[in-house]
This record gives sequence, structure tokens and C-alpha cells, in this order.
Amino acid sequence: MTASASLDMTDISIEPGSEVTVLLQVRNTSDIVEAYSFDVLGEAADWMDVEPASVSLYPGNSTTATVKLHPPRSWDVPAGEVPFGVRVQPAEFPQNAVIPEGVVRIEPFHDTSAELLPQTSHGRWAARHQLAVDNRGNVPVILTLTGADPAERLRLAFRPATVAVEPGHAAFVSASVRPNRLLWRGEPLVHPFQLALSQEDAAPVVVDGTYLQKPLLPKWIFKVLLILLALLLVLAAIWFGLLKPTVKAAAREAVAADPVVLAAREEAAAAREQAAAADDKAGQAMGKGGGKGGKGGGQGQSKDSLSPVKRVPFSLRLPVSASAADGTDTEGYTVPKGKTLQLTDMVLENPQGDAGTLVVARGGEPLLKLALENFRDQDHHWVTPIHVPGESDMSITITCRRVGNPVNQKPSACHEAMYLGGVLVGR
Repeated sequence: MTASASLDMTDISIEPGSEVTVLLQVRNTSDIVEAYSFDVLGEAADWMDVEPASVSLYPGNSTTATVKLHPPRSWDVPAGEVPFGVRVQPAEFPQNAVIPEGVVRIEPFHDTSAELLPQTSHGRWAARHQLAVDNRGNVPVILTLTGADPAERLRLAFRPATVAVEPGHAAFVSASVRPNRLLWRGEPLVHPFQLALSQEDAAPVVVDGTYLQKPLLPKWIFKVLLILLALLLVLAAIWFGLLKPTVKAAAREAVAADPVVLAAREEAAAAREQAAAADDKAGQAMGKGGGKGGKGGGQGQSKDSLSPVKRVPFSLRLPVSASAADGTDTEGYTVPKGKTLQLTDMVLENPQGDAGTLVVARGGEPLLKLALENFRDQDHHWVTPIHVPGESDMSITITCRRVGNPVNQKPSACHEAMYLGGVLVGR
């Protein structure tokens, strides 16, 4: 053995980021001049230095070297005991190296940080955040998460509520924010809040956040509702003003073209003719009986007074046509002298869908005044007949403003008609 070496401290405590100096005593126990080199062994070699790196000693002499310990303040220097050794190696007899040993106790330190992503959230019902937690200390940490808002208007929840993070690692926690009351309308509300991460042996980590609560009903919803209401009114006007009359007219045309309806009308006309014939026969029988009674009583009657009253079924169609640009046309029927027209049925026709006015008159006095654009066919039936006396007339007058546009036709004038039905009564 050519040297002896010792450390003045073999049990050392040090806080990461600081520096501790230990003295190394070296003595040449050989009988020759010897050079000695120093190097550190163990995990602490990265952050321990020996100054000077080598010395030369005469036999029996000694010297002191300085060993500096400076562990960095980093997560990769874990807290706990780290054994080390300083090798003193002679140049002439390297096999006779000596290694004094010691232990370094690395003190724990905490360096925990957190970041809220996003820092400001938006929502009507709720919002979510991600909390990123970094442990840059040299010991594991167990964090408990809590949250609060100054106005107590929010409910904060975490998943998970407790998280463990190893040194040099990160963890992510989901945080949900929900308002206690819903905001129906108005301006958005700003809710500030804080999240606290509590841990043992260290101050809690506090993170600030903001939740912007939006109203459930946006400002533009009322404008949209007004537009929809106006659109509904326009559609209703189109339906009741244009489509519904057209549909009704088409339905009437379909019914009028139905063979069953035509047969029913023919049967009704035949029944009226039979009733009129029966009335004629009854009148003739009464006339004959009255004549005989006159002879027996010695009182004669005139031929007109004894003639029976006749009831003849009546039907007539009066067509009219007029050019556009306020053209007019009138057609009529004059009841013969001595007769009365008992009018029970009237049908007005506007097959083209013309626009203008239609007037039905009796003896020059208007009975009906209609707008052509409001109908295609219009039926009138009376239980109590309308009486038109002899030498009076029934007339139809139209004023054409716009010619209709029927399918597969291109008319140049308005075309309407009036059908009259009833009984012509007289002798």
C-alpha cells in the first residue's frame, strides 16, 4: 500500500441546487515520490468534482484535496441516499489504489405546476377544461383537486378528484364547469373561478379560470321568429286567396263531370216535367168541371178564365264574352207576357279563371254582384223560387279586366255563362 486517504465527512446532507465541500486527506506512505490521481465513483460522479485532479507527494508527505458536491435542482436527482467513493490511484502502483467512501442524502423538493386549457370557456349549459399537472420535483406527489368561485354560481367537478404524479411526469385531469342557474336571454355572464391542487408538505397550487355563460336564446332568434310569422301569413294569404278557390273550382268541375251527378240532374229535370204534366192534367180536369157547372147554372165564362194554368219546366244557358281592358258584355232572357218564371236554380260559370266582375240582374235590378277571380263555378238553389214576372228579364253582365290562363288554351277574351233552371207558369 503506497497511500492512505480519508474524507473529513462521510455522511452528507445536501439540498438540490446547493453546494457542499468535503476535504480529502492523502498521505504518501511509500518510499518513493508518487503521483496520485482522483476520480469519483458511483451515481454521484455526474455532480461531484475533486480539485486538484492529481497531486505528487514525497515519501511521508500529505496533502488535502477538495471534493465539491453540487447536485442540480432537477427531477432526475431523486431524493434519498446516494453512496459514493473517491478513488486515489498511484501512478507507479495503480493496483494499490485506495477508495474512501461516503453517503450523500439528497433532500426532497417540490416543484409542481398546473395549466388550465382553455383558460376561458364558453357555453350555455356547461363547459369542460383540461388541467395539465407537471411534477418537476424529485419526489412523487399526490394532489387533491378542489374548486370554488367567489359568487358561488358554479358547480365544479373533477375526474379524477385525486391524482398521483411521479417526478418528471405529467398528468391530465378533466374539469367540468356548470352554472347553478340557466341564462335564458340577455348579455353573457362572466364567472371567474379558481382551482386548487393541495399536496402534503407544500403549498397548494392555484389556477385561475373563467367561464362565459351564454344565453339559451340568442339575440337573432326573435328576428327569425318574426320572419317565420310573416312567411306563415304570406302562405295563408296565398292559400285562402288563390289556391283554395282554385281547388274548390276544380272539385266542382270534377263533380259536374261525374256521370252520377249528371244522371241525378237529369232525373231531377224529368221529375219536374212529370210534376208539371200532372199539374196540367189537374188544371184541365178542373176546367171541364167548371164549364159544365156554368151551363147548369146559366152563367158562362170566358175561354181564358176557363183555360188551365200551365207549368212548363224551364232551363236556359246564357253565354257572354268580353275582351280584356275593361270590356263588357250583357246577355238576357225576357219572360213572355202573361207568364211568370219561377227560378229555382242558377249556376254561374268561369271556366278560364278570368278576373273582373259579374252582375246578375232581374228587371234591371242587381241580384248578385261577384268578382270573377273568386270562383270558377258557383251554384245557387232556392226552395222558395225567385219570381220573374212577364215582360221582365234576367240578365248577366260581365266586365273583363284580365283574361284567365287555362291549361292548353290561349284565349283572347273572357268567357262566362249563366245557367237558369225553374218553371215557366202561365196559361
